[in-house]
Parts: sequence; structure tokens; C-alpha cells
Amino acid sequence: MTVLNRPAEILSHRIRRAWLDDNRIALIIAPGDTTRDGADAIVDMTMQTVREWPAEQPLLIMHDLSQLSDTTSLYTLRRMTDIYDTLPDNQISYSAVVLGGGLVSTVICKLLRRYRNDPIRNERTFTNREDAYAWLRQARISVQGELLV
Repeated sequence: MTVLNRPAEILSHRIRRAWLDDNRIALIIAPGDTTRDGADAIVDMTMQTVREWPAEQPLLIMHDLSQLSDTTSLYTLRRMTDIYDTLPDNQISYSAVVLGGGLVSTVICKLLRRYRNDPIRNERTFTNREDAYAWLRQARISVQGELLV
């Protein structure tokens, strides 16, 4: 049965939250706000999303930080790690972070290949949204044993 995705929302600092795959993947899109307040707002939105997430579902979330400066992206990444460290021990999570596709972001992605590939916590950085989405969809299939058509 197909469920309509919830409507996208525009929140503080023009951060947008959208839903993909029948509301099973959250997408948080950060505009080009390069202030720490903007980065903190991204973290606040992520925390709200985590609080609202059904406990029986794996947390599948994508952050598109491609419009942020490299400095702001690094600060936001550090803050987001704090969020995932506070999840309940049995909450399966997959976090995909999309950084810009420029040379500096590509180097950051390679340096930050923070593969937390354990059965519970999984985080990866990407340089485009399509690859991040494909990884999250594959995670959804492997965790929930679903066939996607």
C-alpha cells in the first residue's frame, strides 16, 4: 500500500524538511546560512525529527548541507554526531550527509569517511543527493526486508 508523503515544511533559518519513500526517509535541506545559529537550527530540526520518529522503525535521514560553507558543514557534522550518540542503544540509524561537490568538500568527504558500519549506527558522507538516497533506500531494504517497486 502506498502512503502519500507528508508535505514539506519550511522551518527556522529557511531549513526545509521533506519526506521520501512513504515517510520512511527524512530529508533535511539547509540553505546557504553560514552562521552557527543556522547550523544549530539544523541540529534542532534533526533532534525534533528523531523525537517524532516511530521507535519500531529504523531512523533513515538525509541531510543536504551542500549549500553550506565548508566551515559551517564541519561544525554541523560535529554537532550531528552528538545527536546520534544520544539515541537509544537499540535504535537502528542510517544517516547520509550530502556535502557540496567542490574540491574541498570532496576532500572533506574522503577524510570524514566516518563509516560507523555496525548493526546499529551507520553514517556516511556523500557529494550528491542521488547517491545518498540510493544508500538509504538500500538500507531500508536490508533492514526491513522490503521489496521496492
